[in-house]
Formats: sequence, C-alpha cells, structure tokens
Amino acid sequence: MADEQRKLAALMAKYKEVLARDPKNFPARHDLGVAYMQRREFPAAIEQLKQAAALSPKHPGVHYVLGIALAEAGSLDEAIAAWKTVNKLNPRHAGARFNLGKVYALKGMTDGAIFELKKAVEAEEGPKGIIRAHLAEVYHATGRDAEAQAVLAEGLRDEPNNSRLHFNLGSLYLDKGMYSEATAALERALLLGEEGHLLHYNLGEAYMAKGEHDKGLAQFEAAVRGCPDDARAHTQLGRAYLQAGKVAAALETWLKAAKLDVADPHPLYLAGITQVALGQAEEGMDKLRSVLDKDPNYHLARAQLAESLANEGRLDESLAEWRELCARDPRNPSAYAKLAETLLRAGATDEALQAGRKILSFDERHPMGHLTVGLCLLLRKEPAQALAAWKRARQSDPNFALRGVGLIRAACRADLFERLVAPALRPSDAEGRELVNSLKSLLRG
Repeated sequence: MADEQRKLAALMAKYKEVLARDPKNFPARHDLGVAYMQRREFPAAIEQLKQAAALSPKHPGVHYVLGIALAEAGSLDEAIAAWKTVNKLNPRHAGARFNLGKVYALKGMTDGAIFELKKAVEAEEGPKGIIRAHLAEVYHATGRDAEAQAVLAEGLRDEPNNSRLHFNLGSLYLDKGMYSEATAALERALLLGEEGHLLHYNLGEAYMAKGEHDKGLAQFEAAVRGCPDDARAHTQLGRAYLQAGKVAAALETWLKAAKLDVADPHPLYLAGITQVALGQAEEGMDKLRSVLDKDPNYHLARAQLAESLANEGRLDESLAEWRELCARDPRNPSAYAKLAETLLRAGATDEALQAGRKILSFDERHPMGHLTVGLCLLLRKEPAQALAAWKRARQSDPNFALRGVGLIRAACRADLFERLVAPALRPSDAEGRELVNSLKSLLRG
C-alpha cells in the first residue's frame, strides 16, 4: 500500500509539472483529477475534472468521472447533471445510465431510476448482472415483484452463476414468504462466493422461518462476525439463541444490540420481557420503562409493564399503565379487557364494567366485551344479565370458549376466580344455583 501511494504521488508530481508548463493539457488535467479520486480527495478531484471538462466539453469520459467524484462528495444534483451530459454525448454509455439509475433510486425518483437502469441493460455489452440486480431492487421496493422476478430470471439465464442475482432472488422470495425458495437461492449465492453479512442475515431469517433453528443460529452468528456493529443482526441472533434455549446468551446479545442502536427500543424490550420471565422483575420493568421513554407508543412494552406490575401486586401502578395504554390505543379490546381484569382485582367492579362496555361501544359483537361485561354483572349479583351477556358472546363467535365456569375462569386470574367469582357460585346461593343451572341449559342448547 505504501509503495502504491508513493507511485501515485510521483505520478501526480509529473502531472503538475506538465500543467505548470501547459495549463491546458487535457490528459494531464484529467489524470490528475483521477489521481485525487484515488486518494479520496474529492474536492481537489472535482476542481481538476471541472477544468478538464471545460478543456474538452464533448469528451463523455471526463463528465462521467466528474459525476462519480461529485456523487462521492455528496453533490448528487451536480452528479446527475454531469451524467445527463454524458447521455447527450453518448446515449449508450452504460456506466452513466447505471449511475444515474442508482442515484435516482436513492432520491426516490423511481420512474427515472427504472428508465435509466433499463437503458443501461440495453447499452451494456458485457455482463449485466449488477445492473439487473439494481433494477430488480427498484422494482421490488415499489411492490412490482413480478417484474423484479422477471428481471432476475432473465439475468440468471444469461449468467447462471452470478451470485448477486441469486442473492437478490433469494431476498425477494424471503420478503414474499417463500422460505424454501429463498433458502435454495441464498444457499446458491453463498456457494458461488457471494459475501456480506446481509446474505447471512437473510439466510438466517429463511432458516428460522422454516424451523431450522440451528442453521439460522449459525447464519446470524456469521452475520454478526461480518458486521459486529449491526444492531439488527444482534437482535435476530438473540432470537435464535432463545429458540435454542440459550436464554442468558439471548439476553446478553439483546443488551448489546440496545447499546449499538440506542434509538431502536425493540432489543431493549426483548431484554426486558426476558428478565421478567427469568424472575428479575425489577430489572426487566426498568428496561420496559426505558423503552417507553424512547417510544411512549410502544404498546407491547406498556402492556408487558402493566402485566408485570400486576403480577407483583402493584395494582395502582398497573392500572395507571393500562389506563395510559387505553388512552393511546383507544380501540384495543385486549387493553380494555386487561384494564377490567386489573380493576376487578382492585375491587373496582363498576369501573371494570365501564371498561367492558367500552369494548362494545366500538364493536357491539366483540365476544371479549360481552365476556367482560358478563363477569362484572355476575360480581354485581346480576346473574340473569351476566348469562345474557355470555349468550351474546357465543352468538358473536360460536368458537369462543363458552363452557360454564371455565368461561369465567378464562376471564380472570385464578386468584381472582377463587376470591371473587367462586363465592357467587356457591350452591347455597340461590342466584348462584340459578346461574349454574342456566349455564348448563345454555351449554346443552
């Protein structure tokens, strides 16, 4: 590397000597600009190449290289202008068409990207795999999967051993949920020498979706080795560890993912619920609170926090979280059902009944709403109305678990059932006997 840099420096010195004697020497000016590009000194390269373009304005090559330097420097609009000039001078310049297509895609100019990439395919006289791969990516990004697949198939007919085309085809299959086809194409890409952590990541996804967890784990480990700073790869590796029963490794991996991408709350959520499941309730709930600090609308995190607080007997805190979730997601029947359950545990039957009726206010046939209302009415010693509510639950969904006392047990925690519901069904209680008999009759019907 040092020898190459010395040789490049010597060449640049010669170009400068020539230009000192003859400032209008086009080859020296052009080659000095290219040399600056090799050293990644793009402002200096752009200055030299613009002067070269002024010396030979009809030379497509200098405009093409100038466009590359401008793009590398982040001046995409100027790069586009340079490559458009190339197109005017030489409409079959595949490189300019290809780069224009890539930049248009980057800027979200889909129609322009497709037009230029298709022109690049037509103009390119050599292998076209990389161009077709980019064209397929643009089609796929805009939901035109049939066209993407056709482009890749055409490319593989011409270049059956092109690993990039196999990778793109496998990634397309993966996004479409065609996991066996995805696995075959991605394995082929790997066999042909395609590299990059994204290949291992996608292959890991395909294996996991097929239930081949050991293979998925190996691929995610390879993805993390290939790109140790990729938080998403660490997150999926954690999932694979969990599937393999390696809970401690999963937790460690998710915590690392959370550090790698502090803006993404998901790995922290996974770490939090894992710690709660491991009995580390306080540590897990702290992480769930951190998730909500990052994203107050992360509803799963709030639900898990509320549930964990209730499990710890901290009903007031749990109710605060359930109420907040219902306020942020007001058409979530499960949230209202859990709010009602927690209210019942806290002895607030009337408020629980309001929560159940809230479910029915936006879906009058929702079986969970009728079930919740029925349970509350039972606890208020209104068994006939409770029975009517449960009948409506069965009418709304015949497959709903409407099996007498089992139905009631499904609506609440076991401790709640024993403390509040069972006394209402004691045979010595006339209303309880009536309800039990009515339930038996209902079940027979």
